[in-house]
Amino acid sequence: LSTGQPTYWPTDRRKILDYIDFCIIKGIVSSYLTIELYFELLSSPIIVTRYLQQ
Repeated sequence: LSTGQPTYWPTDRRKILDYIDFCIIKGIVSSYLTIELYFELLSSPIIVTRYLQQ
């Protein structure tokens, strides 16, 4: 599972992104999962939350 979006942006524009955010699951159908990003200016890194829909 992945959001498909970066969750870290370096302040130095010359720096290359070096974070890969993903989650590996087994036995849970991905259509039952929701992934949300929380863009808060005060938190670093950005919070990624997974929810299992019932």
